[in-house]
Amino acid sequence: MTPGAVTSHPRMKEDRNCQWRVAARPVGNVKPSDFEWAETEIPQPGEGEFLLKIRYLGLAPGNAHVHAGHGRRGRTATRNG
Repeated sequence: MTPGAVTSHPRMKEDRNCQWRVAARPVGNVKPSDFEWAETEIPQPGEGEFLLKIRYLGLAPGNAHVHAGHGRRGRTATRNG
């Protein structure tokens, strides 16, 4: 692991579904206000579904075109939400 790497967020709880959500499409450099923290109940998987626990999140600067509202190779960009 990289020295000084963050291994967990102080707000994370084992019994909650903790999420960083995109609150606004970034304009220019990404800012903290472009994201929001949300907590919900952990969903129960239905028939044929499974539940994953994600421990790490990576943001790639190479995906800036998506944040700018441009899709890949002429495709429509994804929407926030």
